[in-house]
Amino acid sequence: MDKKQGINKRLYIFSGIGFLVLVAALFVVFSTSSSVPVPAPDPAVPEQDIAGFYRDCVETVLKTETVPESCATVTAIKAAYSVEMRHELERQQGKMIMTARRIARGDILDKKAYKACLKSGECVKVPLFPDTENAEEPSPEEIKQRQSFWHLVNDGAMTPALCLHMDVCRAMAKIGLVGGLGNGSE
Repeated sequence: MDKKQGINKRLYIFSGIGFLVLVAALFVVFSTSSSVPVPAPDPAVPEQDIAGFYRDCVETVLKTETVPESCATVTAIKAAYSVEMRHELERQQGKMIMTARRIARGDILDKKAYKACLKSGECVKVPLFPDTENAEEPSPEEIKQRQSFWHLVNDGAMTPALCLHMDVCRAMAKIGLVGGLGNGSE
């Protein structure tokens, strides 16, 4: 038994030494290898001006019904603001879906919590259930809002009714950049 314990002890010591040699070798390899350089930002690629896009292309179109030249086409928007209009629509649609699902789960229970969520930027406006506790029968508009709300929760696909609840979509429809909702598409 004494001989067996001696062999086990030597194996234990040699495996410990082997592990330390391996760690030391890895340290040497990683400390001497050159790191991958991080490329500098390309000055030829302009930064995205999302605030300018909303100011010029969304707010202006919705308030004044005039279309600035920089907002007239998808190409013009990309050139002026470095914004992919379709990606921005998808981003806003995703926020609508998230907001509607939070309401449906009960995470947002009242108008005060909804307004706080809107103010924080975590939520966006969604078609909500109107207060119909005292109404005998919902109006056609209330029925549409309920259908739009549950469509967001269950499906989330863009529809003309949902587009009406998104400022960016309504503006792009007025310009004619969103098919089926405005004057055509590009």
